[in-house]
Amino acid sequence: MSARKKTGLAVLGLIVLAMLALGGYEFREFRAPKECGFCRRPLQQKLRVVVEIGGQRREACCPQCAVSESRQEHKPVRLIAVRDYTTGHDLDPKQAWYVNHSRALACTHDAMHMDEMKHTDPLAFDRCSPGAFAFAKKDDAEAFIAQNGGQVLSMEQLLGEAHTQ
Repeated sequence: MSARKKTGLAVLGLIVLAMLALGGYEFREFRAPKECGFCRRPLQQKLRVVVEIGGQRREACCPQCAVSESRQEHKPVRLIAVRDYTTGHDLDPKQAWYVNHSRALACTHDAMHMDEMKHTDPLAFDRCSPGAFAFAKKDDAEAFIAQNGGQVLSMEQLLGEAHTQ
């Protein structure tokens, strides 16, 4: 085989490898969920949760949304990964401190609902409110409470709300 053919095959091979790498990147970006698996709200980097409810694994917009889903479906919930609200880093859910029942809204949404006559109705129920926020450090959770109110809960206490309300 001539040097010219070898060079051509090498260039072709590099092009194919580059296309495969780009395709893999695009596939991964396409597959990564961009909205909550329960309420369809956008996932925020500092709040997203990986959860298993009734044997199905999904990403949720916040811990409270997962608790609400578990309560509504009467299925067990297991937190697999949460994000530290302060840094956005992944946490072991068992090691996190959770702030619940604060004034802060975890998930953004359009709270206005209109009927056929264009009259607005107030929001009666929001599955993500009050929002639950996860923190790696108890001090960060307490600082958040000082500004937004709420209470610090362990994972067991937070998930206990899925069964009691």
